[in-house]
Amino acid sequence: MLSAIIVSWNVRELLRSCLRSLQADLDLAGLADVARIIVVDSASSDGTPAMLHDEFPGVELIASETNIGYVKGNNLALSSFSILSDGSSHRHSQFFWLLNPDTIIHPGATQTLIDFMQAHPRCGLCGPQLRNPDGSLQHGAFELPGLE
Repeated sequence: MLSAIIVSWNVRELLRSCLRSLQADLDLAGLADVARIIVVDSASSDGTPAMLHDEFPGVELIASETNIGYVKGNNLALSSFSILSDGSSHRHSQFFWLLNPDTIIHPGATQTLIDFMQAHPRCGLCGPQLRNPDGSLQHGAFELPGLE
């Protein structure tokens, strides 16, 4: 149903906090057993792969030998969900959540996003409300000039 993808490079402690908050919210939503968490590690030298192996055995690790960056990292993970020639998929997910490793998921956020997407089936993309560490609103939306 849900696949969370996190691209990481030398931010082990931030990633640890992100994964803990994500797993707690997946538990709260009753999705811990069906959601997939994928971390794309871009050749971190801070022990990130070992931390994932030791502390988060259910997290899927895609280890890159070089720093491939955020966009390529997400594309690498998403490409594993490709549709096969017969129209089937060897991996399926209804929703994808692309997260930065410094994200902290607040309780109820996962269910809120899923509820919104299910209530608006024509919606192709939504994003959560962003908050700064002090709790103040972080403005992440903007208009592109000249587009209507």
